[in-house]
Formats: sequence, C-alpha cells, structure tokens
Amino acid sequence: VVYFHDTWVSFYTPEVGKSAVRLLEAAGFDVIIVENRTCCGRPMISKGMVEEARNNAHSNACALADYVRKGIAVIGTE
Repeated sequence: VVYFHDTWVSFYTPEVGKSAVRLLEAAGFDVIIVENRTCCGRPMISKGMVEEARNNAHSNACALADYVRKGIAVIGTE
C-alpha cells in the first residue's frame, strides 16, 4: 500500500503517521511512503486559495498515479 501523509500529520501529529505505518506493516502490508507529495490543499481551501489548492491536488495526483495504475492501494490519514 501507499501511505499518503498530509502536512498536518507530518508536522503536528507525526505519531499518527508512525502508528498508521506500524499498523499496516503488522497487517502484512509493504508500506510505500511517497516523499514527493505536496500539501493536501485543505488549508488553502479554507482561506479561499482555490487555484493553489487545485494545483497541489494535481501535483499529488501525479505523484500517486503510477501506484494507482499498478493497482496499489493508497491510504491516507489526517
């Protein structure tokens, strides 16, 4: 599985991300962490920065697309 961690988890609650990875590994999954992702865009949307959020969404979709094409599940936390 691919684990998509958002900016909040990365900077404010890293224990959530670490726990998610441990849980997935304990369940027998090989976990891929995508490092070339951008912010999910949620903070931008809440401030009316829709175009910037759309650009980030596109960037993240591109970063995850090859995995999805291969049938690899993408899991995220917030």
